[in-house]
Formats: sequence, structure tokens, C-alpha cells
Amino acid sequence: MNPKPKLSLIICIITLVLSLFIIIPMSLNLKDFKGLCLLYAQVNSSNVTEGVDFQWGNSSNCNFILYMGYSALVASLVLLWQTAVLVWKEYDRTPFSSFLVFCGTGIMTLTLLIASLLAIVGYSMWCDCFDDASMCENVDLTWLEDKFGVTTSHFYSHMMITQFGIWASLCMWFLALLISFCKVKHYHNHEDLLQNLAHEKEKLFSSNKRYARVHFEENPPTA
Repeated sequence: MNPKPKLSLIICIITLVLSLFIIIPMSLNLKDFKGLCLLYAQVNSSNVTEGVDFQWGNSSNCNFILYMGYSALVASLVLLWQTAVLVWKEYDRTPFSSFLVFCGTGIMTLTLLIASLLAIVGYSMWCDCFDDASMCENVDLTWLEDKFGVTTSHFYSHMMITQFGIWASLCMWFLALLISFCKVKHYHNHEDLLQNLAHEKEKLFSSNKRYARVHFEENPPTA
């Protein structure tokens, strides 16, 4: 099976849009909470109305999810541009380029999986702080607003959209990983993939040597 670039182009557009479902709500949530992260927050539920023993989650958890949103956005833009050029010129990726895309999509899929788990587990711990975790969106957080000066009216919608965006992005990047794997497997079955990679390596080294020689000729060492 040799997937066509048009299929990859469609996936790139979808991943680009989905990355905004991570960036926008997560940014708004951090703005409302003044940079404080609700994921993995801990509170003594018996004294929740007084805010006793309340501890915010590590800000790196929310920042990592936001970072993954921006990473997915940039990666989608790069792949979208490359794939659009291939579709326009009616070309296909080289074996070496396909291998790089496979590695890149694999890294994105793995890191998005980590971010997805951080989001869903961290939010569950936040809801578990309250007496009725199933009604987390309706919990009265006026005490939290009074104590820390944060805005909690939209936290539920922000986190739900973020979780949708990150899990949907994970699914689409996993699909992109499968497509890139099929592409690499196709080249491996019909061509010698290792030979192609070795050829690309030789071209890279020869290009570096040629650049070094030209640079040496233009700038000879002085005694």
C-alpha cells in the first residue's frame, strides 16, 4: 500500500485545526486562573468551602499541554506546506523524506499521548477534590475566586474543549503515523530502504566536504 500525498494533506489540515482546540482554551484557562494550574490540584474536601489545605497543581503540567498544542500547530504547518507542494507538482516523497516523516509523527504521537494522560488524569484529580465529582462543572468555587482572585466560571468548558482537542489530535497524528509507516513499508518492499538512507547520508557528507573545500579555498589560512 502506497498512500497518496492528498490523503496526508487532508490529515495535515485536520491536525492544524485541532491544535487550535488545545491552544485557545488552555491559554484562556491559564489567563482566567492567573497562570495557576488546576490539573492535579489537591484540597481537603471536608473544608473545601474555606479553601483549607488547597494546593495548586504544578504549572508545568498545563504548560506542557499548551506547548504540545503549539508543537502540533508548527508541525502541521510544516507538513502541510511540504505535502501541498508535492500535490501541486504531482510528486511523491523520497524514501529518506518518508522515513523522517515517520520518525517525526511517531514522536508527536508519543508526546501527545503523554499530554492526553496528563489532561484527563489531572482533571479527574481536580474533580475528586469536591464532594460530588460527577457534578464538577456545577461546583461552587466562589471561595476560590475570593482567596486567589481567579475566574472560575468557564473552567469546565475550557478543560472539556482542551481534552477534546488533545485526544482528537492524538487520533489524527496516530493515523498520520500509520500512513507514514505504510509509505516506509512500501519503499522497503519495492526498494532497498537502507540503501536509499545510506545514499542520502553519502550525499550529505559529500555536500559538507564540498562546502568545507570551497570555504578553505576562499579563506586560506594565514601564516
